[in-house]
Amino acid sequence: MESYIKELEKLRVENEKLKSILHEKDNNSINSAEEKYQTLFVELKDVLYESTPEGKLVDINPSGIELFGYDSKEDIMKINIADDLYFNPLERDKLIEKIEKDGFVKDYEIRIKGKKGNEIIVLETSFMIKNNDGKVVGYRGIIRDVTETKKQEKLLRKYNEELAELNEQLKLSEGELKKVNEEKDKFFSIIAHDLKSPFNALLNLSEFLVEDLSDLSMDEIRSFSKEINKSAQSVYDLLLNLLQWAQIKTGRINKTQEKIELSKLVRDTLIFLENIASKKSIKIINNADDLSLIVGDRTMISSVLQNLISNSIKFTKRNGNIFINSEEKDDKIIVHIKDTGIGISKENLNKLFKLDEHVTTIGTANESGTGLGLILCKELLEKNNGKIWVESIEGLGTTFSFSLEKA
Repeated sequence: MESYIKELEKLRVENEKLKSILHEKDNNSINSAEEKYQTLFVELKDVLYESTPEGKLVDINPSGIELFGYDSKEDIMKINIADDLYFNPLERDKLIEKIEKDGFVKDYEIRIKGKKGNEIIVLETSFMIKNNDGKVVGYRGIIRDVTETKKQEKLLRKYNEELAELNEQLKLSEGELKKVNEEKDKFFSIIAHDLKSPFNALLNLSEFLVEDLSDLSMDEIRSFSKEINKSAQSVYDLLLNLLQWAQIKTGRINKTQEKIELSKLVRDTLIFLENIASKKSIKIINNADDLSLIVGDRTMISSVLQNLISNSIKFTKRNGNIFINSEEKDDKIIVHIKDTGIGISKENLNKLFKLDEHVTTIGTANESGTGLGLILCKELLEKNNGKIWVESIEGLGTTFSFSLEKA
């Protein structure tokens, strides 16, 4: 019996030694885990925190103190999270509501307010802390600063938008360049075609005069000279149209905005045209309002008037009339140039002002034309914020109208 008791005592001693060893190991493990946690807590670049339901901090690591701009842990521990770290305190209520609904949040984006009022954009991952009764007693989480990342993303979006806009502009520019090239080819084609006739006339008539001058009467010489002059005038008009078109398309035409007295501009333009009209006994009546003031480039608008009035003279028979009227409409001055000429067919009306729908008609005295003058009128008026349109009844006459800004 005594040996049995000694054996039990020996087992008890060994058991105590074993318990002591195990307890020491547990403490070492706990201490080791605690040390690792503290190291992580201190050295982690992200913010680690614990807070109460009421919005007071229980603990926060050095990264949080630095990120939010506080001087010390004691300083930041005094704050109220909702009031001091949120631009809108209701945002914290939304976050807490989501945590309590789902049990946690992951990478929840929040705008945080630094101590100096600066904006800090963060992603928060956090969860609830409950006691043994299941009551929420706090929140614990990790916060990552993504302010710089968000700035870069915003900048990248801006650059992408600008790049997309530049691409669109490039596409438009390519389209416009293609259109201009097509218009240029068409314009040169028309010019080349229409220059051929007057140049042929100049060459043939001048050659005839050189070779047979001694055999011609004065009336014949005068007749040939008139035809040469007419051909030379046609060539000049074509070259003038070409020059104006080139200036418009290359942007080298200088535009000066000024107040212009419409009636006087019409009178000045008619000085160059009345002689041509008188040869066909055409009467031009200028009813443009003396008080009408327009805004635009004097040279361009004079060119428009000259082209349109010349057009009316060309397609009006002898003893016809041309009326020039104006009216005010809202903030515009409308000018009407009406003739009693041959008019324009419905088919050709739709082709006017279009370079790809070339329309040429011989005048009532066999005057030649290219149809380019009307296209130039449209371009020049658009340069001055104006518009042009036409109404015509074949056999009765035509009215060209254009609008310009009122001074």
